[in-house]
Amino acid sequence: MSTIKGQNLRIFMGTTVVAEATNCTISYTGNADDISTKDTSNSWAQNINVTRSWSVSVDSMQATATQLKALINAISAKQPLTLKWDQTSGTTNSTAAGADFARTGSALMTDLTITAPNRQPCTVAIQFQGKGAPSTIS
Repeated sequence: MSTIKGQNLRIFMGTTVVAEATNCTISYTGNADDISTKDTSNSWAQNINVTRSWSVSVDSMQATATQLKALINAISAKQPLTLKWDQTSGTTNSTAAGADFARTGSALMTDLTITAPNRQPCTVAIQFQGKGAPSTIS
């Protein structure tokens, strides 16, 4: 069994990669509604899962000036971006075909933070909120 490495998230505008992340968190969430009534015994909530959502957060990502400009323009334009994630192939950041969890989805960038320390490469942190369901990559 091979270890899955967290270095294979790509962010696209059209077919152009505008950023690649080495550290990210992908969250799937079930949003529950409380359907408790006065007849519910023992005061325990009666929840049902009514909607689902997903989000991605990326931190410490390095981006070129061109990529950074594209990301700033995308958040300003409220433009959805395509995210793809998959298992890493070997030691490079190339996508292995057919991993069980490989996904792609459209997402809105909800936060873009640029950190520029003195005499150090600037890094970018981004928050995305999924738009619709992610699709399996085959």
